[in-house]
Amino acid sequence: MLKIITASICILIVAVIMSVVGRGGGNFYAPILIATGASMNQAATSAQLILLTTSVVAILIFHKHKLLIGNWRL
Repeated sequence: MLKIITASICILIVAVIMSVVGRGGGNFYAPILIATGASMNQAATSAQLILLTTSVVAILIFHKHKLLIGNWRL
C-alpha cells in the first residue's frame, strides 16, 4: 500500500511539472510504475492513460485562465 501511495505522489509531481513545461512525461511514468511492481504492459498502458488525463486537465486549467493560443473550433 505504501508503494502505491508513494508512486501516486511521484506521478502527480511529475505530471504537474511536465504540464507546466509543456512536455508529456510518459518516459517518467512507466519507470515509476515498474518500480512499484507493475508489468511492462501495465505500466505502458497506465502511462498512456495518465498522459491523456493530464492533458485534458491541463487544457481545462489553461483555458480557464485564458492562456491558450489559437481557436477552439480547430
